[in-house]
Amino acid sequence: MAFSNTDGTLTEALGMKMPDMQEEATSNRSGQPLVSVIIPTYNRSWSLRKSVESVFKQTYHPIECLIIDDGSTDDSTDILKHLVNECPDGIDIRYFKKENGGGNSARNRGLLESKGDFICYLDSDDMLINDSINERASVLIENPDIDFCYGLCSVRDENDKETMIMNNPWPTMDESRISRYLFHTSSPLIRRSTCSKIGLWREDDSGAQEYEYFARLKYFSSKVAFIDRILSVYVRHKKGSLWDKGLPYSLSIFKNLLAVKALVVYGKYDNAQERFELSMEFRKLAKLFLRFGEYEKVQKALHESLILKFSIKVCAQWLAVKFREVWGHIFSSKTLPG
Repeated sequence: MAFSNTDGTLTEALGMKMPDMQEEATSNRSGQPLVSVIIPTYNRSWSLRKSVESVFKQTYHPIECLIIDDGSTDDSTDILKHLVNECPDGIDIRYFKKENGGGNSARNRGLLESKGDFICYLDSDDMLINDSINERASVLIENPDIDFCYGLCSVRDENDKETMIMNNPWPTMDESRISRYLFHTSSPLIRRSTCSKIGLWREDDSGAQEYEYFARLKYFSSKVAFIDRILSVYVRHKKGSLWDKGLPYSLSIFKNLLAVKALVVYGKYDNAQERFELSMEFRKLAKLFLRFGEYEKVQKALHESLILKFSIKVCAQWLAVKFREVWGHIFSSKTLPG
């Protein structure tokens, strides 16, 4: 079974089809294309200013900066009042406050409210390099057939010390692209018509939300541009591991991995490398489920891994977990064999 890459059948099957949305922006037709920067935020007044100011410093105009407050209870509104007064010419701030529904619901609100020709998502604790929009928008303007453009991302700690540079160049045809992590949330500048094709962000799950959305972006994009220089900053905070986030978070990762699996198995990029990359993600999740003592879910994750790529080692792990479920008093280890 194969899904078309142009008629929206796949996004409709996944429940991600967008409501009616203009594929082309209607403003700024006489000048440069309008860029919409969408910033979801929740109780991040301590970092929101830096993110918005990084938009103010952009060398490209015009920009609309859509700030979607997901029900903050801190002083974010007061911060925004000051920022509105500081907004430079060529940039328009649009502020929306909604009931708390999660980061993806805020991104969807921003997307549906946006008017730009190009879309950029920016988390409220991350930043853009001054010419980030200009570099990426120039590529899209000069190449109308390119769906999105992205660059490198500097990863910094809370003391603004760079710890690594992330993002990978666009893969060749024989490399995996759907199942593989290629870029951070703020990295791609996406053509509006492409956003219309890939649909909305999932609002039912929090785990691996960017992984699933950007898997769809990569699937529905025919041509992509990569700029080999740092264009954005990702601030990595001290936070707990996936183990600390609990079982519900892991279950949402599982659902999102299943959605990505549908893209791989039923789509045009079904190949050995894609299946291998995704099978490894299911194996990682199986180990996490095992730590929670959720043996049935361990089996399901390993089963999905086996569907994608058969492995004697994974078969042995599945059998070991099955035996533990039946004769749990014999086993005490919370690690997979091999």
